[in-house]
Amino acid sequence: MDTMVDYRVDEDGANGVIAATRTHAGEFEALITDLRTAVEGTAAECQSTLIAGALQEVHDGYLAPVATMAHWRSTNIVNEGQKMVNAFIDGNEQMAADARSEISDVPSSWEDAQ
Repeated sequence: MDTMVDYRVDEDGANGVIAATRTHAGEFEALITDLRTAVEGTAAECQSTLIAGALQEVHDGYLAPVATMAHWRSTNIVNEGQKMVNAFIDGNEQMAADARSEISDVPSSWEDAQ
């Protein structure tokens, strides 16, 4: 296993990347809502139950789960990335190792996430 001395952390640079990523990750909630609103509005306006049903199915079965997983994954990356940077700065090798291993610990399927 690598040790703390094997890493160099540019504190300002790392925190800047994390802050920018946190901002973008926070945008997912609004985008998910906008997507749902657009699908519902289009389904209501199209005047075809078949098209409305297909739109809803694509949204519910694919678009919403993918967007939600992207939101969860990006949020987890930001949170664990911040922990990892803080641990490196503090010199806490175990905390840094834990954060490194947990950075990808998010649900891998819609079923796991529920």
